[in-house]
Amino acid sequence: MTAKVTEPKEQPAEPGTPQQKPECFVIMPISDREGYEKGHFKRVYDWIIKPACEAAGYKPVRGDDVSSSHLIVADILKRIVEAPMAICDVSSLNANVMFELGIRQAFGKPVALVKDERTTSVFDISGLRYTGYDSSLRADLVKANATQLATMIKETGEADSGMTSLMSLVDIDAATIPQSAQVSDDSKLILQELHKLSRRVDQFVPMTKETKKLSMTDQMDVLINQRLDIPKLAMASLSIEEEGLQDFLEVRLGSTSLAVYFLPKVLEERRRVLDMKIL
Repeated sequence: MTAKVTEPKEQPAEPGTPQQKPECFVIMPISDREGYEKGHFKRVYDWIIKPACEAAGYKPVRGDDVSSSHLIVADILKRIVEAPMAICDVSSLNANVMFELGIRQAFGKPVALVKDERTTSVFDISGLRYTGYDSSLRADLVKANATQLATMIKETGEADSGMTSLMSLVDIDAATIPQSAQVSDDSKLILQELHKLSRRVDQFVPMTKETKKLSMTDQMDVLINQRLDIPKLAMASLSIEEEGLQDFLEVRLGSTSLAVYFLPKVLEERRRVLDMKIL
């Protein structure tokens, strides 16, 4: 006798109207990645992840779907935290993907992990279950991979949170958002700029084997510093008074928010260089 699979709970619809499926937010590489053919991850989404979501009873939504609606990044982060289900494709160890997965994990929300056979297991999430797919995307394998992922999505939705959350594995209380919490306009702008920066960093700065061994937070710090070249910015600013340093950074970075965020790092490096010159 075949065991009955429980579908995700849905709100009753009005007579004559289709039922609204719960949302599954998809965290995965959006742009092309080094070592993969152009458009590879778009095909992974269209051929494996999207069909798997729909077969499991969910409506798939990607970050670029949200961005196309002109919503700010804070709204994307809200979906990462609040979506009933999420899928995370860690293939190629994309820094932005790991950042968003970290947010999801911090709140102890269910997430189905998936990766291709070319990607090694990530140390930070090695205690969690994941399913795989073949990066060749051969027609005879795609359907089977989508079916396996659909099964895992259903099991993840029905499993105890300890099966899907690092917070439970290490016995740490998950983060919560107070009902009255509001994000200021300034904070939303900073989040948006940092999110854009992380995507630019991920696109232009390849991760080395050494960098991949670091924690997710340290990975982002290394990549950002490589991309921005803090020492070079500090050297270029030596002829400028400290009072005018923020204006200098605004011109160089093209953003007031980023200038404010990185001002302390540039100041620290600049003072280190000046101290060495004195010695």
